[in-house]
Amino acid sequence: MEYFNEVPFEELNFNNKGLLPSLIHDEDGVLKYSSPYEISWQSLELLFAHNTLRKRLSDNLCLLISDLQNSEIHIARIFIGGSFISTKPDPDDLDILIFWHPKERINNRQELEGYLESNAHLFDKESISKKYRIQVHFHGLLGPLDTAINIASKWTILNSHSREYDCLRGIISITHGNLNNINN
Repeated sequence: MEYFNEVPFEELNFNNKGLLPSLIHDEDGVLKYSSPYEISWQSLELLFAHNTLRKRLSDNLCLLISDLQNSEIHIARIFIGGSFISTKPDPDDLDILIFWHPKERINNRQELEGYLESNAHLFDKESISKKYRIQVHFHGLLGPLDTAINIASKWTILNSHSREYDCLRGIISITHGNLNNINN
């Protein structure tokens, strides 16, 4: 099993609680995929944007991604969790974690602090929540890789637990390559 291989649309099936399972096994019971599941933008739309509200949330995510990519940010990966990644007909919002790095090279701590200060508007979680109905967490890929892994691990663990059903659920991952194909 490799991490972050794209999972085919047909392999993602909801359980009787309307959640993606945290693990997908083949017919012999061998582990085939584990959450977070890497999917294409097209699969995201087909699986989760199947009514007016969900389509609006998906469109809002597309707008946020476009706005960020047109700014000073390069998005490396997005994790999506919460009730949007279920069969719930009316999720309140999207819950996401964005791994990003600046398009410009940052050479030291002083440049980083200046960069973050001058681009603070891009990371304003409250404004993003109001404008897009997206609960976003940002993690800049500016430091040690193990810090990024730790952040991703904590976020995925927190978002893999369904409070409503007190069980594990799958979450979704979309990489930069799939984000480039949003409007296709």
